[in-house]
Amino acid sequence: MSFQSYTAKLIDKKTVKPDIYILTFALPPGQRVDFVAGQYLIMHVPQKNGEFARRLYSMANSPDTDTIELVVKRVEGGVATKYVDAMKVGDEMAFQAPAGVFTMKDGGRDIIMLATNTGIVPFRSMILDEVHKGPLTRDIHLYWGMRRFSELYYFDEFEELAQKEPRFHRSRAHSPHLAPVHAIWAV
Repeated sequence: MSFQSYTAKLIDKKTVKPDIYILTFALPPGQRVDFVAGQYLIMHVPQKNGEFARRLYSMANSPDTDTIELVVKRVEGGVATKYVDAMKVGDEMAFQAPAGVFTMKDGGRDIIMLATNTGIVPFRSMILDEVHKGPLTRDIHLYWGMRRFSELYYFDEFEELAQKEPRFHRSRAHSPHLAPVHAIWAV
């Protein structure tokens, strides 16, 4: 598989949870990453020796957008954590894309998606892409597990989508021994 090399500018950085960033990047005018929902990019993380470490991040946006959205989980001692912590709006990131084959196949069968934590990212891209194509023609069932309800950073977006799209169903699960049970997103 051949990758294209890109440089994109950070245009938004949100800390949505103490250990989760949502980063939005813009490519130079006229450039776009041609990818299939569910694919990832290979971020080049500068190292002290002048080399680059490579870290893989699924793209959270739909392929029809002009920006790239990434969800990055902070990992103590992680190679990319210091790099992302230090990033400011206007900084540039080098990466290669597209990569990966975790994509949705066309067909009439209903879709079941199971995710935990940042594993929601490729599914979000797939869901947004399906919705962008027009009214859903098959049911999508999203099951998202987290330790605590408060960790559901795309909660409002999925709630709004469920109100607009009767064929989109979302359920959440969390570890009851770590957090109180909330009566939301019932199956």
